[in-house]
Amino acid sequence: MIDGLALAETTPGPLIMVLQFVGLFGTVNRIDAGPMQLDVPEWTTIEPGAVLLSLAAFVGLTRYKPSMVWVLIGCVLAGAAYWWVRYG
Repeated sequence: MIDGLALAETTPGPLIMVLQFVGLFGTVNRIDAGPMQLDVPEWTTIEPGAVLLSLAAFVGLTRYKPSMVWVLIGCVLAGAAYWWVRYG
């Protein structure tokens, strides 16, 4: 990430795009994976609470059209509550 940040400072364009590009190639060119072999995520690693929170935020945004600030506050509180119930 530090290398991507340094590269982004020397090139024009959005910073996050350069960081993602460098991060992608840093990930897929690992020694043990070989060049350009992306790992496919397994369904067992997906948090069901994160999926439900994302769906609730999407429905809330599209149906009720609240301010993004309230959606972010609600997601932070719901995510913290989920984490506390599951891991706390």
